[in-house]
Amino acid sequence: RGVVVTRVDPGSAAAAAGLEPGTLILQVNREPVRDAEQFRRAVEQSPGKRALLLIRRDGAQQFLVLSW
Repeated sequence: RGVVVTRVDPGSAAAAAGLEPGTLILQVNREPVRDAEQFRRAVEQSPGKRALLLIRRDGAQQFLVLSW
């Protein structure tokens, strides 16, 4: 489960947060996400234009903060 990042635009909020193609996003603000639509809605509803993401990359999980 989760959402796989397929593209990150240079200079974008996603790039600044450290997202890379192939990263699996598991949670937004500690809520699981299962598809791109659910991810989009969760980010849009995040307070203060910031979202806490739980990701998995290279077999390890970590938190990133996405700010826009």
